[in-house]
Amino acid sequence: MKLAIVGDSHCIDPHGPEPEKAQDRHHFRDTQVYQQQLCALIRDEAPDLMISTGDMVDWCSPANIAYAHHLFSSMGVPWLMTPGNHDYSGADHQPRADAPDLWQAQGVELHNRVIDADGLRVVLVDSHDSGVPEGTGAWLDSLAATPGPMISITHVPWNTPPLRDLILHRQPKRDLRKYIQSRAPDLYQPHVRGRFAACFFGHLHFQGHTQVDGTAMHILPLSICASDREYPEQGRIVLLDTATLDLRWRALGQ
Repeated sequence: MKLAIVGDSHCIDPHGPEPEKAQDRHHFRDTQVYQQQLCALIRDEAPDLMISTGDMVDWCSPANIAYAHHLFSSMGVPWLMTPGNHDYSGADHQPRADAPDLWQAQGVELHNRVIDADGLRVVLVDSHDSGVPEGTGAWLDSLAATPGPMISITHVPWNTPPLRDLILHRQPKRDLRKYIQSRAPDLYQPHVRGRFAACFFGHLHFQGHTQVDGTAMHILPLSICASDREYPEQGRIVLLDTATLDLRWRALGQ
């Protein structure tokens, strides 16, 4: 089974009801050519399932959610997402209490869940607020009680020193209160360490890799390219063979 994992896309409806906000974020508003390149890449690869690491929209609004839903649904493959901070926060940067309902109106779930991908368990963890929902640790423990390979996909990287070091090595000015799971400091060691074959994250807008406690940790770059702004390694996705766990990276237009 082929799984496509895509990083942040920051979709904005260019004709939505908040034009001033959209203009302020024009580097993500004006990305239609790259969105179509992403569509073409996904159609060419024809994965069995596509999963977004979150920040599918640039801010949470009915218009942006509908726009992103239409874009991803036009790629011709089933897809899921785990939420990022932008998927919850409104135009004022404040979390919207109605965000889950707005996404659910389009048939999109945001909560913790596990997907069976031909015997590989794909664990989706909600870390949109740099923390995790109450009970996540016990839930992860219950999954680990069943033998078999697992990978995890979540927006914000786990709170563990090697990931903190990787982030600060690449981007020394990053505020780790936001860019790791600072609100879940006690999750990794007892509930995550050594349990996954690989873990995938978004949020940082660069591509990074490290090994932690025998687990391959992958930070995904933007899945699209920004307009008039350069982000490291932007416009790349990763494809995973669920039988072998082999990874293959592809760039837009490749």
